[in-house]
Amino acid sequence: MSVIVVDNFENIVNIKKILRVIIIDDKGHFENTKVSIDSVLQISKDISISVFTKCNKYDYDVDILEIKPKENILSNINDLLLEKTENFFCILYAGDVLLNSFNDVLSNCMEDYDSVGAIIFDDYLVTEDTYNYKPNFSPDLYLEFDYINKGVFINRSAFNSIGGFNIEYPHNFIRDVLFRLFFNDYSFVKEDKVGFRFNHVTGIDFNENKLLLEDILSNQNIEFEIINSNNILKPIYNTQNKKASIIIPFKDQADVTKTCVDSILEKTEYDNYEIILINNNSLDKKTFEFIEQISKNQKVNCYDYQKPFNWSKINNFGASLSSGDVLIFLNNDTEVISKEWLQLLIGDAIQERVGVVGPKLFYPDNTIQHAGVVIGLNSLAAHLFAGNDEDDIPDLYKLYRRNVSSVTGACLAIDKKLFYEVKGFNERFEVSFSDIEICLRLLEKGYDNIFNPDSKLFHHEMKTRSNKEFREIDRLLGYASFKYYFENGDPYFNTNYSLNHSDKLILKQPGEVPGFKNYWDNWSKNRNNRVNKIHSIIKKNYGGSVVYYDYSNDDLINNGILMDNFFKNPYLSLDELLWFIPSFKYVTEDILYNLFMLPNFLSEIEGSNNILVLDNINQKSEVTKYIETNFPNMKFKIVSNLDIISEVNAAFCLDWKTAYKLLKFNKCESKFYILDDDYVGENNLLKNQSYHFNFIGISNSQNVISKYGEFNNSVKYISPSVNENCYFFDKNVDKINRSVFFHAENLSDNEFLIAVEILKIVKEYFGKGIKIFVEGKEFDSSKYGLDDVVVNLGIIKSSCELSKYYKQSLVVLNLVNSSNIIYKILNSMACGCVNITPFNDNLPIFLRDSENIIFTKNSITCIAEDVIRILHDVNLREKLVNNGLKLINQLSDENNLHELVNFIKHPNISFYDDFSDNNGPVEIIISKDVESKSDESINIINKLKYENNHYQNNERMFKLLNKRNIDEINRLNKELQEYKSKNKQPFIKKILK
Repeated sequence: MSVIVVDNFENIVNIKKILRVIIIDDKGHFENTKVSIDSVLQISKDISISVFTKCNKYDYDVDILEIKPKENILSNINDLLLEKTENFFCILYAGDVLLNSFNDVLSNCMEDYDSVGAIIFDDYLVTEDTYNYKPNFSPDLYLEFDYINKGVFINRSAFNSIGGFNIEYPHNFIRDVLFRLFFNDYSFVKEDKVGFRFNHVTGIDFNENKLLLEDILSNQNIEFEIINSNNILKPIYNTQNKKASIIIPFKDQADVTKTCVDSILEKTEYDNYEIILINNNSLDKKTFEFIEQISKNQKVNCYDYQKPFNWSKINNFGASLSSGDVLIFLNNDTEVISKEWLQLLIGDAIQERVGVVGPKLFYPDNTIQHAGVVIGLNSLAAHLFAGNDEDDIPDLYKLYRRNVSSVTGACLAIDKKLFYEVKGFNERFEVSFSDIEICLRLLEKGYDNIFNPDSKLFHHEMKTRSNKEFREIDRLLGYASFKYYFENGDPYFNTNYSLNHSDKLILKQPGEVPGFKNYWDNWSKNRNNRVNKIHSIIKKNYGGSVVYYDYSNDDLINNGILMDNFFKNPYLSLDELLWFIPSFKYVTEDILYNLFMLPNFLSEIEGSNNILVLDNINQKSEVTKYIETNFPNMKFKIVSNLDIISEVNAAFCLDWKTAYKLLKFNKCESKFYILDDDYVGENNLLKNQSYHFNFIGISNSQNVISKYGEFNNSVKYISPSVNENCYFFDKNVDKINRSVFFHAENLSDNEFLIAVEILKIVKEYFGKGIKIFVEGKEFDSSKYGLDDVVVNLGIIKSSCELSKYYKQSLVVLNLVNSSNIIYKILNSMACGCVNITPFNDNLPIFLRDSENIIFTKNSITCIAEDVIRILHDVNLREKLVNNGLKLINQLSDENNLHELVNFIKHPNISFYDDFSDNNGPVEIIISKDVESKSDESINIINKLKYENNHYQNNERMFKLLNKRNIDEINRLNKELQEYKSKNKQPFIKKILK
């Protein structure tokens, strides 16, 4: 539908097709009705006007519809709007005035005409001589108070689709229609312009209001009761006896925490709750005495969090331990006031459309501490009316349940399933703003956040707390997260109000600089001066390899912001992709195959263009030749200068060294880490650090996945694959009797000498009736007495050349403790070889000892015995070879790659480390025979594991809690055994499908 742009109100084109104004003169107020008609005609004579009246004196070219006795005006309006064709209509009563500020807004809404149910405007009430500046559509406020009245344009088509006005609600007919549009998924546009001046305000009928609320909520299948609270009708939602988990982090301050916990236990009327205390590195003896005492209460559990303070991580950790249906995140310096505080929060939080719920908080002197958060107020965000006496706050903001953009994390309630759905608090925030960020994330997903003024607590926070206490990273992340609201306004705070006064509502002055901009400009100017000077010094004095692994706080923050933005809507198109390719000491075809198999597949099925950034540009010709020969359909180009690259959809690093380059590259929507490295923990600080960059991980090693999952958002297992063009069992090639293929690359000198001793034993056992192929290391075999049995192959770069020797060998010996040996194992297995290797955690679980591989002990004698045993035992060797070939057939490159591509396009991500259904965000594939019980079994096993580890690692604290924890461990052990016996088959991870 075309958009009508209005340049001049005197020359409006087709306005008649857009708007019909319906004027109701049910009292015979001829002069007042003329005022209403004139206000419309003054804007445009082409606006359609229908007048319902009791008199016929009007000399206007408008529709005059007589109001007859006993006829219902609403029914007549319904009939009228079925006949007419205008897109929108509004209702005026005699004396109400339409202002021309509506016109451009109405015209622009034609773009989304089908989805826009109504457009809400501010209005001017002549009878009260005041402007009515309204928030965005606020369903919870609208249930308790008709703040919209008649100031709305309604989509006629949508109106007719829901059956028009309900004649049973003569005082609430617009309110009823807006709610029905809302629950039929029509969107509302709120414009902070005065579009009406009302001389008439629809009357209030208390009984009708109650019937309307009952009708609205009953139609949504909500369990509720309506109470009268000081002449305000309030819906109270049934809690359905949902269990609340009240999560309270603390560090020392035993008296403060005791006051909080005691107030919950003593004053809370609702009984179905647990209290989870999270001790964060307390040291005070009084604290442990408090823990010992309070833990005797069956409602209280205490856990230790022995990591640096991070508000988000601590609360996510607490959530992972909860057993309730609703999570209540509560500061330890709060104190319950109202006995129904918890019941109200739970009732609101479990409603399907609700995101988070926050109560009214008071300072100890009874002034307001929290009545909702406004984005951009004073600084990045602030509490409205903080520090004011309650009597000085307008009724709209203190008496009614209302929707807000955000509430404070000092007391925040959320349905646990929803918390899981949005992946918890964003752990990049360390102290401040992650409470606001999760609220905004829910708001963007269509959930309504609620401030409930009837749930009341004290918050013993100092009034003098300063913005200076914000950490730098929180300010930077906060500014990035709230930027949309800085530019477009907080939807629940009318843009006509100033953002420079949090204590009261003051109209914005022309040209006024908003609070957030003043704050940000002053703070960021000082910071930028400092950071820019540091960067210029580094650029001047350092370069090359010295700064290869260097990065700044800004690099980390900008990378985090980029990933967070992606996590909010984790879906990618794969048109343009960038790959950071590491340098290689030797460019072998096996390495290149595994590097370029995925980008080639993406080219074939997604049409992806691949940009390759080589760490060593000197290897360009070798890389180019390989791709053109082996992947002729792959779309690619090789670049050396990142500055020439425009935006790409996704960027990939292929080892920990290139992860540092990817960290600083932000011309993409998302970043991925292909994890073929072994995780070496603290032994390699640079590699260890790369695991903290929050890229989305992909690996063929369960151990690497497990380690990476401790630090990161999402990681995907992908089965390693075989280049079937080169590696396959060839029945036409005879195996050499008693032949061994030995991979010697990447062995240290000492390790190689041990391997030589093994080969010497094998030679001495079999004499000259053995052949040993040694690949990957040049050495003088005669020096070790092996020259008559060893074929020294050196380094083989060609996959087909390597497979030629595999096909002749019976046994392949791999002694490197690395995840990368999996490729050698599978490639040789595909050629009909038996693999012997020491077991390591990096190897996938589908390698089964004595089934398709031999896991040997890491000693000269054990390895030599296993090699000799396999060469002797024909039956065992045949079993291992056949099972190995079956495994290779199950590992389909294409199936793996299709699954991986789907993951890249829409990864399963989270914002947290500790909090997850599966005790970490690692994706686990489960055998079908236990799939239906997977969540239950995973939770039991992981909780048991946590309790055991937790007990062992925190002996000092748990001496005080000994019996309780041992009982919990025993209970979980029993629960696990019952689960296993009930389901007969053990819980297993399964990779093969």
